[in-house]
Amino acid sequence: MSKRYREDEDCRDAPTTANVRIRKKIYLDAEGEGARRPIRTAFNKILSHHDYTIGWVCALPLEMAAAVAMLDEIHTNRGLVKHPNDNNTYTVGEINNHNIAIACLPFGVYGTTSAATVASQMSSTFTSIRHWLMVGIGGGAPSAKVDIRLGDIVVSKGVVQHDYGKTVGEGQFERTGLLNKPSQTLLTAVAKLQAEHERVKSRIPEFLSEMLQKNPHMATKYTYRGQEQDTLFEAEYEHVSSKDTCEGCNKTKLVSRAPRAENYPVVHYGRVASANQVMKHGATRDRLERELDIICFEMEAAGLMDNFPCLIIRGICDYSDSHKNKQWQEYSAATAAAYAKELLFAIPAARAVGTPRATAVATPELIEQRQSFMEALKFDQIDARQATIKSAHAKTCKWLLTKPEYRDWLDVNLISDHHGFLWIKGKPGTGKSTIMKFALKHAEETIKSDLIISFFFNARGENLEKSTIGMYRSLLYQLLKKGPKFQFVFDSWGSLLTSGNSDAWGIEMLQETFSRALGELGQRRLICFIDALDECEEDQIRDMIAFFEGLGQFAVSAGIQLHVCFSSRHYPHITINKGRELILEGQEGHSHDIANYLNSELKAGRSKRIEEIRAEILEKASGIFLWVVLVVQILNKDGYCTQSDH
Repeated sequence: MSKRYREDEDCRDAPTTANVRIRKKIYLDAEGEGARRPIRTAFNKILSHHDYTIGWVCALPLEMAAAVAMLDEIHTNRGLVKHPNDNNTYTVGEINNHNIAIACLPFGVYGTTSAATVASQMSSTFTSIRHWLMVGIGGGAPSAKVDIRLGDIVVSKGVVQHDYGKTVGEGQFERTGLLNKPSQTLLTAVAKLQAEHERVKSRIPEFLSEMLQKNPHMATKYTYRGQEQDTLFEAEYEHVSSKDTCEGCNKTKLVSRAPRAENYPVVHYGRVASANQVMKHGATRDRLERELDIICFEMEAAGLMDNFPCLIIRGICDYSDSHKNKQWQEYSAATAAAYAKELLFAIPAARAVGTPRATAVATPELIEQRQSFMEALKFDQIDARQATIKSAHAKTCKWLLTKPEYRDWLDVNLISDHHGFLWIKGKPGTGKSTIMKFALKHAEETIKSDLIISFFFNARGENLEKSTIGMYRSLLYQLLKKGPKFQFVFDSWGSLLTSGNSDAWGIEMLQETFSRALGELGQRRLICFIDALDECEEDQIRDMIAFFEGLGQFAVSAGIQLHVCFSSRHYPHITINKGRELILEGQEGHSHDIANYLNSELKAGRSKRIEEIRAEILEKASGIFLWVVLVVQILNKDGYCTQSDH
């Protein structure tokens, strides 16, 4: 006899990391392994991005509902700051101590490209993901070899994009091969689970039962629909009714199949066919099944497998023919999610943390494509402005290194206070670009272990020299050239960009690629100098500042060391919420620099009259270094001071 015990607890207290509140516990003393394990719902636990190692992608809201229902604990999203370019909405939680981030494709947007975008953005926020799961529904490809029924589960042993290839002799369509396989850890866990199912029953029915106990509202749709509703028609027989059901279809065209002794779902292992179009034709289904040896059709896997090698888990909701309907979708989504949960019980959590991040294998073709993208980022004037800026005069600019604002900016212990930002401001001609070049060169010479990149806007240059498009291209090129191991961030755009086509780079694509590279830095620090913001259009700078602010917030929350130094004239309408600010006017060190330059470069003696001239120049300069340079050049050229001295 089964017994149930329920305990309700007030959950209104604010959650903390150490205080996990449990709203409901359900103890079941029923048949089956692990039945006495407590079922826990509505948890509040705060973790960081780095704690999540499993990426779970769904295509439909009903698939996400089943995924969330399988979680042992649901964590709060509070405190998790998404990457600035991450448009996903997440549910986070855990199964068997694996911390999981779950995301769904945008409503009404399906297919391989959408799946790749969701995974790419998830990867930019959750930088420690080691294993990827694509879990949801699919269409079966039944055959004499594989007796697939509705509600059964298909686990991928390979994925082929059946609508991608080339036409060869006599009009034959040749597919270009299988896509990448998931991580070794997932593959060995699948093998272990497959072996266990040979000797003991799967825990899928147990997990489905737990799901309904925790979520009784799901019982209406997410339960087995009955063998009488599982109908397979002959491949050549088309659906003849305008209704969603097959009530008007000819029952003599049904394929005769022996009833199963149990209603539990069966797990099948085989090749999955993926494409950007729905398979809804029985004859085509059978032809592709014979040609490709496939057992399931779906629409998202091909978008992930090249760059986010994942395991595809599909609950069969129809037979990929014209008779398909939505009657089995919810239950099939639940069976797929239940298998994914059982799989995670076969992987020790510590193993997930210790394995390398899942990335595509760097084939020669992939390496060549990455190099092509690098070449596409470059442009002729990529460092032209910096080259034209004269280096700092001897003994000048060194005062900057001792300023509290500058030292605080580089202090990693204060990064949560200023989010890694320093903004140097000054009037036109105060020498901002010279100071920025000095700071850049000093950092390059003294901080060898860090990645240091820069961009100097140039209003008088070509379009890329005075636009944020050029800035992003330059910064990304420098970052990936100095950190070549991060060049795999290009891979997610392989099917969206024609490599070598520089015109294809857009702001959002550049931002997202830069952001993904930043997320891969680990313990390496990135220092970035961006000079002369006033020499770019204000609207572009406003958007750029907003992007970097989001990037800084993300970096702080993710433990990434990002330091950005801007310089510009006094922008009256653009501010940054967090950061240090250094105004050149009135800086004692800056005034000393001007005086040192004047004393060194003005070709004159030390008479009282010359000293008066020097004092007058300094007074009239008002901190404008460029004015002093021009005056000194004029006086030296005319020999005025030399004549006056006599």
